[in-house]
Amino acid sequence: MVTQPTQITVVTQQTQITLRLATDNDQMLWDNYVSNNPDAGPYHLYAWKTAVEQGYGHKGLYLMAEDTDSGFVSGVLPLILFRLPWGRKSLVSLPYCDHGGLIGEPYVQQALVRKAQRLAGELGISRMEIRCSQEHSDLLTEGSVSGQVLSHKVSMILYLPASSDALWNGFKAKLKSQIRRPEKEGLRGHMAKAHVSKGYC
Repeated sequence: MVTQPTQITVVTQQTQITLRLATDNDQMLWDNYVSNNPDAGPYHLYAWKTAVEQGYGHKGLYLMAEDTDSGFVSGVLPLILFRLPWGRKSLVSLPYCDHGGLIGEPYVQQALVRKAQRLAGELGISRMEIRCSQEHSDLLTEGSVSGQVLSHKVSMILYLPASSDALWNGFKAKLKSQIRRPEKEGLRGHMAKAHVSKGYC
């Protein structure tokens, strides 16, 4: 069982921030911050926590940093309490995807990692893994929790041009053939107006 730890306030040279676990009531605040941050990806959204909890049974521990004076979100660290079949536990940000990791200014990231390490200690966890799209080699150099920051996970990103024709013309012949084959076999895609069964969502 994971209990809700008391929130803590950290005073840095830049500002004063409050660190705490997010609840479902914070989803809008969390997603607004993520949606407006250029370093975020779709897996940072709060819905990924719900998907992992409901689909795999792992507990989500989503840490957020807030400016103590304004209450605005200044950083997030989504973590999943990952249980291996033989009982070993670890904190991972994020499993089942290429990256998740920290969002925020460097001093906020450092504070979030320290908070995560304290949380891991409270839960009896000795290992933490943070998957990031950028190098953060110094984040886990302190504290009693061992771990690693991974930036070598492979992400397949296709930057979209201004038009669909430009996108199509940029594909190699083999890829075009692979796309055309299901079309020749009758596969069609369209926007559904009627209710879609949950089994296909």
